[in-house]
Amino acid sequence: MNKESDLANASNAAERFFRLYRSHCVSPDLDTLFSFLEAAHSLNDRLQIANELDFFDVPEFSALKCLRNFFHHHQELRHVVRLVPAGGYPIVTDLMTLCLVSSDIVERAVDETRGRHKEETRLACGVVFHWYGTVVNINPALFNLWCPLTSA
Repeated sequence: MNKESDLANASNAAERFFRLYRSHCVSPDLDTLFSFLEAAHSLNDRLQIANELDFFDVPEFSALKCLRNFFHHHQELRHVVRLVPAGGYPIVTDLMTLCLVSSDIVERAVDETRGRHKEETRLACGVVFHWYGTVVNINPALFNLWCPLTSA
């Protein structure tokens, strides 16, 4: 492939990423979440080829990629994630929807992360996810992921 083709692929991947981000924000469901995680993974791959960019220095990306890999290879997302409107619960959140994953699922996903990014991923998950005992709200990381990407 040539540079022009690589840039077109990256552009298409970015468009898909933002379309799925919008879908998750406007009408979230389990399919849009997994598709969004896949699109973030794909966008990183395409940008590495087109512009030699790598989002592993973005904590939200590291944390969400860890979950994407776990859901992709080990666990069906549909049975372990719940999308919950925040209203009416005794919880403080800055977003209207919680995207809850069991904390032991997040811990297993981190433990199964291999290579040089494992410790960074563990730290990122601790910072960018909101931990509430046995559940983890991943929605803040989903919401904030695109911010550093727009300046890349």
